[in-house]
Amino acid sequence: MGDTLGQGGFGLVFDGRHRAMGRRVAIKVLTQPGQQDRFLREARVLADLDHPHVARVFDYRESPEQQLRVLIMEHLSGGTLKDRQRTNRLALEESCVVGIAIAEALEYAHTAGVLHRDIKPDNILFARDGTPKVADFGIAKILQEGKGSYVIGSPGHMAPEQLGPGELGPATDVYALGVVLYRLLSGRPPFDPALTLFELWQTQVSTRPPEPVAPEPIAKVVMKALEADVVRRHGTAREFALDLARAGAGAFRPGWLTRPGILLWASDDIRTAAQPAPVLPAPAQPELVPASAHKPRQVPPPAPKPKGESPRDGDTPVSTRPHPVSRPSDPPRGQANEGLLGRDLTDADLSGRNLTNADLSGRDLAGIRLTGTTLAGAVLRDTVLTGALLDHVSLVGADLTGADLSAARLVHTDLAGAVLDSVRWTRAALLSCAVDPAALMGDELASAAVTGRDPATLIIPPPPASLRSIAVDPWGGLLMSAGQDGALRLWEASSGRLIRVLTGHVGAVNAAAFSPRGARAASAGADHTVRLWETSTGREIGLLTGHHLRSGTPSPVNAVAFSPDGILIASGGDDGAVRLWETSTGRQIGPLTGHTGAVNAVAFSPDGRLVASGGDDQTVRLWETGSGTLLYQLTGHTGAVNAAVFSSDNRLVASCGEDKAVRLWYAANGRPYHLLTGHSGAVNAVAFSPDGHLIASAATDKIVQLWDTASGRPLYQLTGHTGAVNAVGFSVDGRLIASGGDDAVLRRWETASGRPLSYTTSLATAVSTVVFSANRALLASAGDDNAVRLWERSTGRQLHLLTGHSDVVNAVAFSPDGRLLASGGDDHAVRLWETSGGRALRQLGGDCGRVRALEFSADAALLACAGDDKKVRLYDTAGGQAPRQLTGHKDRVNAVAFSPDGSLLVSGGEDRTVRLWETASGRQLRRLAGHEGTVLGLAFSPTEHLLASGGGEGMVRLWEPVVASQGVPLAGHVGPVNAVAFSPDGRLVASAGEDGTVRLWDVAGGRQLSQLTGPAGPVNAVVFSPEGRLVAAAGADGTVRLWRTDGGRPYAILMGLGDGWAVLLPGGSYKIAGDGAGDAFWWAVNAVRFDAGVLDEHFRSVRRLSDDRALPQV
Repeated sequence: MGDTLGQGGFGLVFDGRHRAMGRRVAIKVLTQPGQQDRFLREARVLADLDHPHVARVFDYRESPEQQLRVLIMEHLSGGTLKDRQRTNRLALEESCVVGIAIAEALEYAHTAGVLHRDIKPDNILFARDGTPKVADFGIAKILQEGKGSYVIGSPGHMAPEQLGPGELGPATDVYALGVVLYRLLSGRPPFDPALTLFELWQTQVSTRPPEPVAPEPIAKVVMKALEADVVRRHGTAREFALDLARAGAGAFRPGWLTRPGILLWASDDIRTAAQPAPVLPAPAQPELVPASAHKPRQVPPPAPKPKGESPRDGDTPVSTRPHPVSRPSDPPRGQANEGLLGRDLTDADLSGRNLTNADLSGRDLAGIRLTGTTLAGAVLRDTVLTGALLDHVSLVGADLTGADLSAARLVHTDLAGAVLDSVRWTRAALLSCAVDPAALMGDELASAAVTGRDPATLIIPPPPASLRSIAVDPWGGLLMSAGQDGALRLWEASSGRLIRVLTGHVGAVNAAAFSPRGARAASAGADHTVRLWETSTGREIGLLTGHHLRSGTPSPVNAVAFSPDGILIASGGDDGAVRLWETSTGRQIGPLTGHTGAVNAVAFSPDGRLVASGGDDQTVRLWETGSGTLLYQLTGHTGAVNAAVFSSDNRLVASCGEDKAVRLWYAANGRPYHLLTGHSGAVNAVAFSPDGHLIASAATDKIVQLWDTASGRPLYQLTGHTGAVNAVGFSVDGRLIASGGDDAVLRRWETASGRPLSYTTSLATAVSTVVFSANRALLASAGDDNAVRLWERSTGRQLHLLTGHSDVVNAVAFSPDGRLLASGGDDHAVRLWETSGGRALRQLGGDCGRVRALEFSADAALLACAGDDKKVRLYDTAGGQAPRQLTGHKDRVNAVAFSPDGSLLVSGGEDRTVRLWETASGRQLRRLAGHEGTVLGLAFSPTEHLLASGGGEGMVRLWEPVVASQGVPLAGHVGPVNAVAFSPDGRLVASAGEDGTVRLWDVAGGRQLSQLTGPAGPVNAVVFSPEGRLVAAAGADGTVRLWRTDGGRPYAILMGLGDGWAVLLPGGSYKIAGDGAGDAFWWAVNAVRFDAGVLDEHFRSVRRLSDDRALPQV
C-alpha cells in the first residue's frame, strides 16, 4: 500500500500494487461504521459491470474480526473530473465528449438494471490514457427495487424525484449528468449551492435555470436533461448521448469526438449521429451494415497502455442493447397538443395525456377513451364526444359549449368551473363526478330530461359527508380520514387509492390516530366512544367508553392520540376532561381535569413526557403524563382552541382556533414563540412537518397555509377545496401534504411546490365480486355495502337490490339455469335468492366462518362454500341434508370451483396449495403446490380438465389437475392475482389483480393478449359473459366494468346507487334510491326546473309514497 489517493463513498482510497496480479491498483478501505452492506453492494455492482467507461473491480476482501473491508480496484491516475475542471477548464468539445462517455456508461449500467444515483464530477475519474470512467457505485440502486425510502445522493446533483415524490429511474441519472455538463459549460451549478434540500426541491420544480454558456443546440440538450418533469426529460442515457452527438455535429467541426487527452469508446449510432449531415443527397442504395458491426468503437484506436494498465478481458467493445424499461412515445407534457391537429381521433385512446388548454373545438372525438387525462382549461366547443368514456378526467374550467356528449360515460370526472352551455346529454351518464349543480340544471337539460324530447340519464351524488380528521401512518404508507358519515377510510399515501372503509361509529367521527407502528388505529366519535381498529383488516378490536357530562349523559369525544410507545391513548370530549387509557386493557387510568369547556384537541409530546390539550375555554394546557400534574396553562387565544400539536424535537407546541390565528409556544416553559395570522376564518387544524421547519394550517376560509417555523413567515397557500378545510397532515417523509374538509374531498399536495397531486372522493363502496347468469340476461355484483345487486345486462339497469346480510358480501354465484343466486360474506351466512323477483328463499348453514367463495355444481344440487374455518362445505341446495365437510387445508380457504361435469372440485387458500377432491365421496385426490403466495382464485376450463389459479405472488398458473401437471406460469401482474376465469370456449383466461388491471391470456400460447385498465384501485373479481363476447370485473372503486374480449374496448360501467343518490330518467320521472331503510321512491317531475335544496328536504322528510302513488304532504 502506498499514499492516500483520496476519499470515496464510505472510505479512503490508497495507492497500491497487487503482488499476485503484478499490477498497480487502488485500494478502497471502509472507514465508516454501519456501511458494510453498502460497501459490499458497491463491490458486487462493479463486479457485474464490464464497460470501458466504468471503473473496474478486481477483488474484495474482508476480515470481520478485525473490522477490515477492502475493495481492490482499477488504478485511475488521471484524477477526477473535478480536478481537471479546477486546474484547466475543459474545452467545449471536450466537455461534450465526456458527457457522451458517461452517458454510454450509464446506459450500460441501466441496461443491467442498476441506477448510480450519485453522478457528480468527484465520481468521474480518468485513466492514464484519458478514458473517463464512472466510479463510486456505493449508493447504486437496483431498478426492480422500486421507490427509494429516503433522500440519498449529493444534493447539488440530485433530481427532483430524489428530493421529492416520484419514481427513480434512468432519467434520474440523466438529470445528474445534465448538472455535470451544465457545470462544465458554465463553470457553475444550475442552482444556488447554498439552498437547503427543501429550498432546492422547491426551486427545481418551480423555476428553470439560465441556459448554459454553449451553442444553442448543445444548451437545449442540457436544458432538456434538467427538466423537472421526468416525462419531458431524456428517458434513457442513450437518448441523451444521441441528442448530444447530433447537437455536436451541428456545432463543431468534423472529427470533434477525437479530442487530445480524452479517449472515447462509442457505439456506431453515436459515431454516426456525431457526423455533420452530408451536403449531397445520400446514395439511392444505402450501404447495409451487418448487425455484428454495431458495437462500441474506440475513437481513435487506443494506443498501447502503460504497464500496469493493460486492457482487461472486458475491454472488448460492448454491444448496443435496448433498455429494458420501454418508454411511451407520447409527446412530452406541454407539447401534447402538437400533432393532435389534423388527426382523426375517432375511437382513439388519449389516456394519461396532459392536454391542458388544448384547442379541440369542432373535432370529432366520437368513441374516444380518456382515462386519467388532463383537459383542464381545454376548448371543446361544438366537439363531438358521442359514446366517449371519460374516467378520472380533469375538465376543470374547460369550455364545452355546444359539445355533443350523447351516450357518453363520465366517471370520477372533475367538471368544476366547466362551461356546459347547450351541451347535448342524450343517454349520457355522469357517475361520481365533481360538477356545479347549477351548471347541469339549466333549462335546456332539465327540459330535455322531463319532456323526453332529448332524454338523458343523470346520476347526481347526495350532499357529501365532510372530512373531520386526517391521520398519517408513522411508517409512511397510509393516510386515514375520519368523516361526518361515521366512517374511517384508509388510503394509500403515495397514490391516494382507497384501501378499505372502517365502519362502526354511529354518527360523525371527530378524530383519528395511528399507533406508533401503524398496526392499530383509534377513533373518537360523536357516539361517545373511542374505538380501536386493526388497520390490516379493518376489524374493530376495542371500545372505550367513559366520557360523561356532569348530568351523567354520555359526552361526544372530540380528540384522540396514541403515546409514542403505544402504551397509552389520550382522548378529550365535551365533558371537559382529558382521559388516559391503557391500550392493552382499555382500563382508564384517570382523567386530567381543569378545562372549563369541551376539549377539542389532545397530543402527546414525542418523548411521551407531556400531554397537550386545547378546548372551548380558549386555553392550551400542558400536563405531565406520569403524574397528571398540570404544568402550564397557555393563554392568548380569543376563541375556542381547535387543535394542538408538538414539533418532532419536543421544542414547540402549535395551537389554532376560532380566533383565526395559529400560535407557537415553547414546550419547556409555556412562553409564546410566534403568532401566525393571515387566515380569514377559523383555523381548524395545524401540523408540523417531520423536520419541524414547516407548519401547515387549515381553515374555514377553504385554504391550507404553509408557514416557516423559524420566522413565522407565510410561505404559500394551497387552494382547491370548495368548503371549510378541517384536517391537514404531512407524510412521514415530509414530501406530501394531505387535507380534507366539508367538500368531502381528500386532497394531496407536493410540499415543495404546493402542486396538487390528486384528490379522492369516497361516494362509492367497493365491489367484491361479480358474476353473469348462464342465460345471459343477468349480472350480479356485491360488495362493502352488505348488499347484492342484480343488473339487466342488456341495458345496465339495476333490477333488484338484495338486502339481508349484516356485513360485507364476498361471494355470489348463479345456479347453472340462472334461477337461483347464492351469496355469502363476513356475517358467516350463506343465502339463497330467487333471481326473477329478488326474493330471499333460505339461509344455509352459518357455520363457515367468513365466507370467501361459493360455487354451484352443474346440476345445481350442490353448493360449495369456502371460508375462514379452513374447510370446504358441500350444501344440499334443497335443504334436506346436512352439509358435508372436506378437510385438509391448513389455513383459510379462498376459492372453490367445480369441474364442468361436476365430478371434481378444487379449492385453494392461504396455505398456498390447490387441492383436488372427488365430489361424490369427498376424498382428496391431489395436493398441487407451486404458488409462492396464497391462492386467491380458481377456475376450470369448460372444455377440458385444465385448471387456472391466481396467487398472492402475482402469478397465474395453469394445471392439469388429474395428473398433477403444472403448465406454464403466466407472469405480468404487479401484485396479487385476486381472480381468474376461462372464456366459454376455453381459449382465453382472464385474470384480475391488485394492480388495477384485468389481463387476457392465450391458453395455448401462454402469452398475454391484452391489458384492460379502468378501476381506480384493485380488481376483486372477473368473469366472462356466457357467449364470451364480454368480460366483467368488480372494482374496489365501486364500479362493475365490462369490456369486449375482442380488442379489449370498454363496453359499459355499472355503479350501484347508495343512500341519497338520484337519477333523472328518460321517462320524465325522478327516482331517489334508498332512504337508509331499504325503501325506494319514484317522483313525477312536472316542473322544468327544480331546486336541489328543496329536493334534499323532500328526501329527508318523506318515508314512502301512498298506495295510489300520489305525492304525499311534506
